[in-house]
Amino acid sequence: MSADGMTSLTLVLKEPTGLRRHHWPVARGVPFPKGALLSCDRLRLLDDAGREIPLQVKRLSAWPDGSLR
Repeated sequence: MSADGMTSLTLVLKEPTGLRRHHWPVARGVPFPKGALLSCDRLRLLDDAGREIPLQVKRLSAWPDGSLR
């Protein structure tokens, strides 16, 4: 966790066929430790240059305390 209370996670996408794909949808599940994330509202996806990319999230599971799993 950084000084501003934010935590970052790096996701690396690789195209195994070598094709250059732009603006293709990607689906990925990311597990969170208990208590780490209470809501999807503050999640952001950034590209290499720090620009925000549209992100659609769906809560699939929750810990007993209600935080996202």
